[in-house]
Amino acid sequence: MPLVFSYYRSQAPMLWVFLVLASIELFAVHLLVSLWSAKAAWILSGLSLLTIAWILHLIRSLRLRPVEAGPDAVLLRLGNLSEVRLMPSNVADIRTNWPGTALKEEGVLNLSLLAYPNVLISLVEPTRSKRGRLISAIAHRLDDPAGFVEAVNRFRPAPAAAKAG
Repeated sequence: MPLVFSYYRSQAPMLWVFLVLASIELFAVHLLVSLWSAKAAWILSGLSLLTIAWILHLIRSLRLRPVEAGPDAVLLRLGNLSEVRLMPSNVADIRTNWPGTALKEEGVLNLSLLAYPNVLISLVEPTRSKRGRLISAIAHRLDDPAGFVEAVNRFRPAPAAAKAG
C-alpha cells in the first residue's frame, strides 16, 4: 500500500489568488471591451469564464491526485496537469536544500507551479516526460517534505557501499 502525500495546502493558496485576479480581469475586460464591441466583450468573457472553470478544476485535482510513495513506484503528480512515475531504485538523491541555480538546470521538471519547491529528487537514469522531455531531476512543493523523504528512502534500495559494510 503506497503512502500518500498531499501538496494542496502548499500550492492551492497561490492558485486561489490567481483565480481571484482572473475574476477581476473578467469584469474589467468585459467592461472595457464592451465600450468598443459588445460581441467581442462576450467572446472574451466566455474565454475568461472557461479559464476560471479550468483553474477551479485544477485546484480540485490537487486534492484528489496526491503524490504517492510505495515499494513499486513513486508517483509524482501535479493535479491533472502532470504525472511522473519513478521506480524507487531510480531515485539517486532527495534534497530539501540545494543551490538556487539547481532549478534552472536543463532536465529539471518543476512540479511546484506558483510556489517554490521544497524537495528536489535527482534520478539515477533520466526518464522521459509524457511530452518527450528528458528529465534528470524533479522539484515539488509538498505539505510534508520530511515525511516524503523518509518514505522514499525507506523504499529505495540501500547503496552498494552500505550493503558491503
